[in-house]
Amino acid sequence: MYSLEILANKIYGPSYVSLEYALAYYGMIPEHVVEVTSVTSKRKRLYNTPVGRFSYTPIPLSLYGVGFTLLEEKPIPIPTQDLGGCQSQRSRFSPIEAGLYPGDRGDAEGVKAGDSGAGKTQILSRNRYILIATPEKALADLFYVKKPQVKTEEELEMFLFEDLRLEESAVLKLNIETLADIQKKGGSPLLSLLIHYLRSQA
Repeated sequence: MYSLEILANKIYGPSYVSLEYALAYYGMIPEHVVEVTSVTSKRKRLYNTPVGRFSYTPIPLSLYGVGFTLLEEKPIPIPTQDLGGCQSQRSRFSPIEAGLYPGDRGDAEGVKAGDSGAGKTQILSRNRYILIATPEKALADLFYVKKPQVKTEEELEMFLFEDLRLEESAVLKLNIETLADIQKKGGSPLLSLLIHYLRSQA
């Protein structure tokens, strides 16, 4: 029995869950997100499987290497037979580690085991850990991928709350320092406008 997030980490790597699915995971998007979206430092991929649809969007390695969290899975797995309709029920996780990506590896066991080749498949084989972007990184990745034509704070509000339908309260809780760090690594220029907007709302 696997969670959709663990399957996403296992199917193609290096990668971690991000973009719309991660935003929905954190409760920032109220709508149901069927496709499990991930970012990768390699080529674009799309997999339609009996348990769901998994997409992988490439971003630069410098940007890929920041803003993910290693999460420990709680024992509430999703039985495979319950996933035929691509239901977005997910296991419950608690954050246990976050930090910079140590190299061009996107699997949860790679972070847990460091550079040890012997431990590379140990963690996910026990289905205990996943890699997922932080809320700030998931949104920053979406900015980078979609490249919205936004120039003013009014346009930014429309993009965030009407186009993406993000929860305003969740957006206002985003960490400004984390967003600034992501921007330094090659994030979208739109992050500067978002940071200014968050400071004006504080």
